[in-house]
Amino acid sequence: MVYIIYGGRGGLPILGVLVFENIAGEGASMKGAAYAVILFLLSIVPIITYLNQQFKEDVR
Repeated sequence: MVYIIYGGRGGLPILGVLVFENIAGEGASMKGAAYAVILFLLSIVPIITYLNQQFKEDVR
């Protein structure tokens, strides 16, 4: 949706859009893979934190 709104250019470069542009774009490079790893690391920390809190509440 962000890619459609901003047309892939201009505005804030959102990490998911950067991954898409660098992996599927004409200039496919390892930069897209690096962005994907960064996106994964940024998203896995809050997910693990959330799951830990949920499992602790289930045990009580």
